[in-house]
Amino acid sequence: MLVAFLFAFFGLSFAIDLKSAVQFSIENSPYLKGLPAERLSYEGKRLSYRSSLNPSLSVEVGNFGTSKEGFSKAPVHSITYTQPLLYPSLFKKVEELYHLQSKALDYRIESEKNKLAQEAYLLFYQALYMQELLKMLEEELKLQREIKDFVEKGFKLGENTRLELLRAQRELQLLEGEKDIAYSRYKAFLEELSILTGREIKEVQGSFILPKWQEVELESLPFFTYYNVLIKSLSRKMDVERLLSKPSYSVSFTTEKVADKEYGFRLGLSVNLPIFYARQGEILELKAQERLLFAEAETQRQKVFAQLRSAKIQFEQIKKEVENIEEKLIPQAQKELELALKSYKLRTITLLELSQTKRSYYELLKRKLELTLQAHTEYAKGIAYGGSAWCGCF
Repeated sequence: MLVAFLFAFFGLSFAIDLKSAVQFSIENSPYLKGLPAERLSYEGKRLSYRSSLNPSLSVEVGNFGTSKEGFSKAPVHSITYTQPLLYPSLFKKVEELYHLQSKALDYRIESEKNKLAQEAYLLFYQALYMQELLKMLEEELKLQREIKDFVEKGFKLGENTRLELLRAQRELQLLEGEKDIAYSRYKAFLEELSILTGREIKEVQGSFILPKWQEVELESLPFFTYYNVLIKSLSRKMDVERLLSKPSYSVSFTTEKVADKEYGFRLGLSVNLPIFYARQGEILELKAQERLLFAEAETQRQKVFAQLRSAKIQFEQIKKEVENIEEKLIPQAQKELELALKSYKLRTITLLELSQTKRSYYELLKRKLELTLQAHTEYAKGIAYGGSAWCGCF
């Protein structure tokens, strides 16, 4: 981590592994940095309930208009202090609501981290795929150069035709063009990864092999825990609204100057009677939100279950095909290529037959790389929900 920090600090480029790519992407995300600010709105709402405890103070100065005496002889001065009284359980419910909303936000942040991890994972393996493809193309180019040199030497000795020489040169040019395109794609993926991580990435480091499919309990994932906690917070919010719909009380204390050097005192109790639909609108709105949230959570469960089930089926099928190519087809094709090279040098087969054998071998290598990338693409669907528990990459 120290080395990576020094590279980033001095603006230098460096190679990156999967774990660092995902971690840097999460740390660099402006959206994830801004999400915790939403907690301030929950804190503000919590304080707004407490503001109902604020007392009121009224001061009256003057005299009765029917008084025959002047203001100085028959003043009416009064001061009234009023204190609202709230149900003690209200503050307990409000605190529970605040903690549930904060907890739901934590799960939402974790869920967003998982989605970003999926994006970084896919970019990393796309770049790694291009890196492996470039290695394979370089190997094929090396072999094609040897074939071209052999054909050119034979042409000078009169053992090969010009047509064979042109074919060998054309195949070399096509491979060089294919390598240039692959290199530009590799650089494009590195550029995307650099923007996502906030660091200039020179290359990626990792093994381009098949991962192991994971099985996790859906209800334990942050994506679904977020829904569960959010539904609980709506239920708690309805409890708060029901308390607010009950009669509200306030006590008052009044001191009044009724004559020269004479004061009177009064105590009062006020009750607000919620006769007509008190807080019913808010409660109905919350009930509607709760039902919609239940429906949304169930829809997401079905969607994720179907998506992961489909991804697993495709992943397992791709895995079988990759293993078949790797264990059976590639070794056989490699032997055929070695035999074709020897046979061509002994003039027992044509250059066209050698080219077809060579092409078949390298198409198998490309097919293996493509299928492995497809397997990682299917595997990444689980990262969007399971996160680190799924891939262990952050």
